[in-house]
Amino acid sequence: RRYQNANLSFLKMYISAGESMSGLVTEEFRNFLASHKSSAQVYRLYGRTESLSAICYNPPEFNNDRIIGIPLPGVNMKVMNRSTGTEMPVGEKGEICINYSGNMNGYFKNPEITSELMMTLADGKKWLFTGDYGREDENGVFTFEGHSKKVVDMGDVHVYPEIIENEIKNIFGVDECCVVPVGDVGSRSLTAIVVPIEEYITDNDK
Repeated sequence: RRYQNANLSFLKMYISAGESMSGLVTEEFRNFLASHKSSAQVYRLYGRTESLSAICYNPPEFNNDRIIGIPLPGVNMKVMNRSTGTEMPVGEKGEICINYSGNMNGYFKNPEITSELMMTLADGKKWLFTGDYGREDENGVFTFEGHSKKVVDMGDVHVYPEIIENEIKNIFGVDECCVVPVGDVGSRSLTAIVVPIEEYITDNDK
């Protein structure tokens, strides 16, 4: 509320880094800027804290919400199969891995977790396994497919609640949404907890 009547015309650029900024959040933020007299361009960068949060750049002209972009200079990225330690063919899904000078050396006094994320592969380089799934196309552009730790096993299908949440948030009148798994593996279902926008519902609906 403190920014309700703020004039942000002075703001010329906004840069997000770290976890991939979803298309829905990006659009909401652009609308917020426009309603506060700012024409600032929104630039989305991708990375992890363990790799300084900015290793991949998504140019606005790509205009694709699933794209996280192209690696910054000096950054090596590839899509790997963690279980086999092999690189995935172009266009196939796997775990996004990073190798460059900005990667951490390891977690303090926690070699077990460090060894899960930092691996030296056949090329002799030490790679950071991000836990994020993605694909690389023939032009070296990376697409984000979801978080390995935010996936629900529905038997033969792996479901990413984040994708469902974004779709529900696109429904007129929805403010926030959280999708959670219910039940055990084999009989598991998903439940959506939805917060409506207050002024769009009647007293009876409440």
